[in-house]
Amino acid sequence: MLNEGGGVGKESVSQPASADDFLPVFILIVLKAQPQRLYASLEYIASFRRPAQLCGERHYYLVQLQTAVAFLEHMDGAAVSMEVDEFEQQLQEREQLWESRAQGRGAEQEGAEDESVHVAREDDKGVLSDDGSL
Repeated sequence: MLNEGGGVGKESVSQPASADDFLPVFILIVLKAQPQRLYASLEYIASFRRPAQLCGERHYYLVQLQTAVAFLEHMDGAAVSMEVDEFEQQLQEREQLWESRAQGRGAEQEGAEDESVHVAREDDKGVLSDDGSL
């Protein structure tokens, strides 16, 4: 991803994307992808990886994923330059949308585990849950 161009806009044409440009885009990708069992996958990698196999670029991307998850866990309106009220309103709307999608999927796949992304709340902050929800 870092090698794929200089970003958007005239000022970025002369300067290629840097590692600082990667994390915000990666956070958005994680949100849009709604990865299933994200916590379990991260814990598995952290627990059972071979240190010799996870170095250099592989380690960089693992750390970036862990950083993206940590950001999403503690995200609030200030973290994304939004008013608190607007953030809370949009968060509630998205939670309702995700829940309705999950219920629709559950009706189609009786007995199947719901792997959709949800936003759990704790102490008025967005938190990722370990039960497969966001």
